This record gives sequence, C-alpha cells and structure tokens, in this order.
Amino acid sequence: MILLLLSVILLSACSGGQAVVSWPGLTTDGKVAYLAFNQFVYAIDLSNGQQIWRFPADKAVSNLSFYAPPVLISDNQILVGSFAQNGAKPRLYNLNAATGQQNWVFEGASNHFIASPLIANDNIYAANADGNVYALNMNGTERWKFSTKRSIWASPATNEACDCIYVASMDHSLYALDAQTGSQRWKSPDLGGALASAPAYKDGVLFQGTSDKQMLAIDAGTGKTIWSFETAGWVWSGAAIEDGNLYFGDLEGNLYAVDVQTGKQVWTVKADGAILSKPLVYKDLIYYTTETAHIYAVDKAGKPQWQQETSGKVYAPVLAAGDLILVTQTDVNNPLIAYNQEGSLKWTFSLEKK
Repeated sequence: MILLLLSVILLSACSGGQAVVSWPGLTTDGKVAYLAFNQFVYAIDLSNGQQIWRFPADKAVSNLSFYAPPVLISDNQILVGSFAQNGAKPRLYNLNAATGQQNWVFEGASNHFIASPLIANDNIYAANADGNVYALNMNGTERWKFSTKRSIWASPATNEACDCIYVASMDHSLYALDAQTGSQRWKSPDLGGALASAPAYKDGVLFQGTSDKQMLAIDAGTGKTIWSFETAGWVWSGAAIEDGNLYFGDLEGNLYAVDVQTGKQVWTVKADGAILSKPLVYKDLIYYTTETAHIYAVDKAGKPQWQQETSGKVYAPVLAAGDLILVTQTDVNNPLIAYNQEGSLKWTFSLEKK
C-alpha cells in the first residue's frame, strides 16, 4: 500500500510536464521556515507567514521539483535535494539562507533525494534513492560513497560518542559506517522489512521501525537486536525519545509510548488514519499528524488535548518554533499552517497569488 502511495504522490509527474505533487518538506531556525514543495524552495517569515524569497526566483522549471526537507548549516547556508524528473539529473543544492541564491550544486547521484542530508564531522552525508550514501566536504566535493542493495529513503543518523554514521536501507538492513572513510563497521542481520525512517539514538541504542510491524532496539556498537516491539502496522514513522519513553506511530493510526529500556508498552492511542511522521514532543505535549488531514495533541500520558482538521493530507512531521506549531500539508495553495500551542490558527502560507 505504501509503495503505491509513494508512486502516486512522490514519483508521478502531472500532465503537461508539470512537477510532481508531493508533500512539503520543512525546517526552521526559529525565525524563518524553509519549505521545499513541488517546484520551489521558499523562505517564510514566521512572524507573519509571508514569503521572503523562493528558489528558483523567477519561474518554475519543468523538470525541477523538491520534496526532502531543507537542512540548515553554518555560515548562513541551507542544503536541499531535488527530484530526478523528466530526464533531469538529481541535484543537491547549497543555497544562501538569507537570499536564496545558489552557492554550489552536487550532481553525482542518479535518483531522487527523498531524505535530508546529515551534517556531521564537518561533512555532508547525503542518502539517495539510488541506494548510495554520498559523503561530501562542505563545498560539495565528493569524498566517498557507500552502496546498499536497495534505495535509501531515510536520513543518515549519528551520535556524539562515535565517529560513525548509521544508515537505514530499504534492503532490510541497518548499517554503521566510519564517518571519515565510509568503510562498513557492521551491518545488521535482515530485520524482516524495509526501513523507511532514520533510527533514533539514545545511550548506545538505536531504535528502528520496520515494515515488518516492529520497533526494534539495536545495539549501536554491534548491530544486534536488544528487544523488539510488535505493532499493528508498518512503522514508517521515526521515533521521538523523551523521559524514558519512545513515541512513534504506525500506518494503522496507532501512536505508541514504549519504555526505552524494556520495550514494554506504556500506552497507545488510536487516530483516524495512518501516521507517517515522527511525533514532536514539545513543552509537555506530543503532536502528531495523520494522512487523513488531522493534527493531534496529547499529553505525555496519552490523554487527548486538542485536534484540528487541515485542508490537505498531512504526511510530514510537525515542527515547533517558539510559540508556533508548524504543520505542512498537501494543499497546493496552502502548504504551511501555523497554530499556537492551544490549537488556534495563527496564519497560513498561501501560494495562490505568488
């Protein structure tokens, strides 16, 4: 089901040479939101929801589109990957965060950038749907690449205690790589299903969801499974860790709280649709979304606090910026909504007149 979903939403071009219709990717520095959606990347003022700039600045390019959330890096720069469409090469762009001007572009990959790159160890680690992780220096020059057996749809992950990166592949395995050389430190056994989200890390343990309806705790030093938790549906969602609990959703609409030490369920609540994105834990509440156009807020005991219905389906994670809760949706005219923490609408970023 989810492979068909991606085929329709992410990879199918509209008629007339238009860009794919995808869900938006979002990041923020607390004052500005950077939105990757269809044929543009937008910078949006969070004080009023107004556009600051867009890339490309002049007009849409028929074979250029964006999906992966941009990533902020030092020296006022952002990175954002593009889709390979209508014969175009996939590209990883480095843009000036203040102006949207292009600094450099990497063209060494051969498929879509579905995941955001990781910035660590003064390097860029960019996963691509061609099954490779590309390690670049900060000016976009390739240092090494590592190949898995299938596509990579998840961002690489790391931790401060190890000069390494972790890569979740659709080939059912999790990899630990040396961050400097790209050599493999370990590869997990087949985990029973595809891995569509980045692992979460805490105290030497990686937490990885699978399409085999499991959340796994994996030793970050060896790749061996410590415990497994069975779910009702595919765990597409990444996991958030807070106060000794792991919070994540599945495609059956269940939000779980699981003890990180034991793998035992603390509580679960049922939503009205598939949960595809990592929950946000922010100021004593947990925010999560469903593909059925809803955003939910529950407390850390799982008790509902509020919910809102959006005008488009919601697949991407909720982000927080000060007192704002930011939600992206598939509405082609209104891709970004800002709520306050009580669920009241503050503003909507509209593309109708842009």
